[in-house]
Amino acid sequence: MRYVLAILLVLVAGNGLIGCGPIKTTLLFQDVTKELKAAERNEADQKIASVYYYWAAREYFTKAKQEHGYSDFDESEILAKKALELARTATAKAETGKKRVVEPEDLEQNKKGAKSKSKRRKSKARNR
Repeated sequence: MRYVLAILLVLVAGNGLIGCGPIKTTLLFQDVTKELKAAERNEADQKIASVYYYWAAREYFTKAKQEHGYSDFDESEILAKKALELARTATAKAETGKKRVVEPEDLEQNKKGAKSKSKRRKSKARNR
């Protein structure tokens, strides 16, 4: 009786260990999704301080889902943890960061500056 109970216990514990990879990554995916949504609410993709972290988190998350699809759960977990860390950083920086604003006057100045640079290059080329 004890022998059967021990085998049953090993089978149940072993079955639980087999399912850990997909379960852990799925739970991490939920956390990353929530954090990315929080970053989006704070406009992390538009603020100078957080734009890198936001897009890096999205790319790591995409790769984590891809690896999960290939049943590489260890790699998927590592990538999802990195994505979660980056998404949290993006959210924190977006809360304090300034929005990237481009004024129409700045665009006009850049156009004028670009034209004058190209004229200078042409005149240098002619003088040679």
